[in-house]
Amino acid sequence: MDISLIWAQSKNKVIGHDQYIPWNLPEDISWFKKNTINKPVIMGRKTFESIKKPLENRINIVLSKNLYRNVMSNLKIAKNPKQALFFAKNYNEVMIIGGKQIYKIFLPKATKLYLTVINAEINGNIFFPRYNRKKWILSFEKYFNSDTKNKYSMYFRIFNKI
Repeated sequence: MDISLIWAQSKNKVIGHDQYIPWNLPEDISWFKKNTINKPVIMGRKTFESIKKPLENRINIVLSKNLYRNVMSNLKIAKNPKQALFFAKNYNEVMIIGGKQIYKIFLPKATKLYLTVINAEINGNIFFPRYNRKKWILSFEKYFNSDTKNKYSMYFRIFNKI
């Protein structure tokens, strides 16, 4: 099973501010949806609370020692990373969608990175964890210019582990 991380970051590597994403870019949301639909997604409790409900057409796996409710069919609560991956075992790819601590846990195990680079310096206080770019090769890149709905231009990139 491929373990893939997906995130967007500004040029100054900001991924969030106080548990929220500090931009609204419909094109990036579309990219996220396209690449996560019909796949299991693993997230932390804070990310789950920020999106407020499970994402549709995905198995939502929340990694948390504090959440105990498991009332929806597309929502699973995992107490540790091993259990989270167990819930996704029947799929070819699992998508890690944040937050920072969850990215940090799964980054060493990841085989693929889906990265949106927003062409702007944006204020924030949450940054993507450091990783060695030399261990990754660019396999896909697409440029999107800003428009009336998307304030910033951006690059959509996919990296595979070497």
